Amino acid sequence: MIIQTSGGQVRGYFDHSLYTFKGIPYGRAKRFCPAVPAHWDGVLDCASYGKKAMQPLPAPDGSPASDPDDYSEDCLYLNVYTPDVHKKLPVVIHIHGGGFQTGSGPDQDGAQIIGSHQFVYVSFNYRLGVFGYLYLGSLLGSKYAQSGNLGTLDQLQAIAWVYENIRAFGGDPEQITVFGESAGAKSIGALMFSPVFCRCCRRVMMASGAIQSIRSTATADAVARRLIAIGHFDRPEALLELSSKELLALQEKLCDNSGNTCTFGPTADGIVIPKDWQTVMHTADFWHGDAIIGCCRHELADYARDTKDFVNAAPEIAKNLFEDYAEYAYQTIEHLKQLHPDQIDQAHLAHWWVQVLSDYMYRTHTGRLAQLLEEHGCRAWKYSTEFGRAVHCLDQCLAFGSLDDCQPALLGTSDQDQKALAKAINEYYIRFFETGDPNKEGCLHWPLWHHHNPKVMVWDWPYHTANEAKDDALDDFPVSVYQISSDQDAHLQ
Repeated sequence: MIIQTSGGQVRGYFDHSLYTFKGIPYGRAKRFCPAVPAHWDGVLDCASYGKKAMQPLPAPDGSPASDPDDYSEDCLYLNVYTPDVHKKLPVVIHIHGGGFQTGSGPDQDGAQIIGSHQFVYVSFNYRLGVFGYLYLGSLLGSKYAQSGNLGTLDQLQAIAWVYENIRAFGGDPEQITVFGESAGAKSIGALMFSPVFCRCCRRVMMASGAIQSIRSTATADAVARRLIAIGHFDRPEALLELSSKELLALQEKLCDNSGNTCTFGPTADGIVIPKDWQTVMHTADFWHGDAIIGCCRHELADYARDTKDFVNAAPEIAKNLFEDYAEYAYQTIEHLKQLHPDQIDQAHLAHWWVQVLSDYMYRTHTGRLAQLLEEHGCRAWKYSTEFGRAVHCLDQCLAFGSLDDCQPALLGTSDQDQKALAKAINEYYIRFFETGDPNKEGCLHWPLWHHHNPKVMVWDWPYHTANEAKDDALDDFPVSVYQISSDQDAHLQ
């Protein structure tokens, strides 16, 4: 099967009821610069995935994923899975998560997600970490003014490519759903300020992420200066002279802490994302459409499980997650102690810290997004995952992964309940992909979220709808999660 795209011709293959086109280049980029559209001569054979974005490699275990040759700065590739190139099907674009530092498009198996359904599925890579989000505009001048948003620009270019080309693959560009989990969902939150995204995307599904990861240029500049300080460089231009491996080694040192999730992310540079984004999100320039949004009840409970002496370590985790804004977490813990003076023991403190970290990183911001979407007249369906340990992105693992992968989060639940809930979540999400509405006749109705009737779908077994309590998530926190207002150690000597 040969298809003409805006970049050139591609050859795909029919495999288990799907036509697959793997490793289509959608952009080419120089380091720290925006990408340009990719073009090629002849017919490009699309039988295998393209290189993944540069990132810290997994521990060597003999698996192909640990092979350094799988990764490259030349990583802007997308993958298309389609049941029928001659139809006009809904289109689903996935933005992978990974803390803006890890992950790739092929992490999700498009064939598994489509199953026997009728929609086109697209995944793609985007630049990560220092290669995708290191803001150098203040240090190196206007040529690098957009360097803090290269990953975001890659995402926009991939989505625009799909919008322009997907008809040839049997997709309908007017029925595009973009979905993502964690950093993928936070990416969508940043994309909502882009006219390109507003034009191309009609529906979103955002799991464990909202608009909270946008940071100021001052914060992004402080991160860059920390990186330079780690490298002991006397001039910022030295970053341009390093190899990919050397840059990645610096990134790993920068992120060598227990709460590095927010170190990288989109920047309000005034070009890709408006500097006054907190005002713009209340205007007509902000995205509007249909949305599924939600979080898990104990998003960051794994910190309590995996961290030795968690209660004493929690303040440092908060500092790494929030930087200056960690003060809000400390104040909330002190407030909880004052409210419950008879409950200040290790168990209660651990529970409070999990709640504070989970809410201020995720749940608080998802609640605010629900209100914002309602303000814009959008249809929004909201959920809360309560099943098992209800940790980060569990609903996505149940819906689109394997139960084996989910097991660490499912302790204390039966195999039968796991399978039944996974099937139900998958069916609601797939219906949204196909129709823009997760509901169908004969199934439990999932009502739209409204502030005067805040009904949410509760992913538990049995799953059910419930009224969301006004204090469901702590709310004493800024709109952005990460700020560095001053950093005495992050300056050039």
